[in-house]
Amino acid sequence: MSVAFTEKTLEAAAQKRLGDEKVLAAGIFSPYGSGMARGEGMGMAEGVTDMVTDNPVADFAATLIGGFAAKKAVAAYEKEPPYTALVVTPTHIHAFDATAGKGAVMTDNLGEEYATWDRSTVEVHMKKWVMSFNLFIADHDGGLAYAYRGAKTWKVGGKLVAHLLVDGHE
Repeated sequence: MSVAFTEKTLEAAAQKRLGDEKVLAAGIFSPYGSGMARGEGMGMAEGVTDMVTDNPVADFAATLIGGFAAKKAVAAYEKEPPYTALVVTPTHIHAFDATAGKGAVMTDNLGEEYATWDRSTVEVHMKKWVMSFNLFIADHDGGLAYAYRGAKTWKVGGKLVAHLLVDGHE
């Protein structure tokens, strides 16, 4: 597992998996709702850990543990992995499991590909928040909709993926 999380590392891992299909962008996403399960976006300025303790170290640990637990719970409900690598090519969107053991994120060795969409048959919308955004992919042909949460501030948080899909650039 790579310690240096960069778009280039993630794109190289995706390129290895996809062969001749040119990777335009890749980013790490969580299932939509995992942030809400941790208290983000619900008017709790300090998050749900304020209810646990006044100790900053314990708060940080509770945030990490609670955050991954929330991701796992939402992922199980949504039938998605806790972390997904969304990969954009000129014609497709690929979703790979990017969850390593114990809540870590894989960026250099992607797991199973669990969904693929033809870009011409899906509708993509984005809802922006202060530190994150939600990306909604509606597959009208397959009758399925997927919702992901990306991070504006994280190095591989999917900003370029969202830009390519929502704005339609290549």
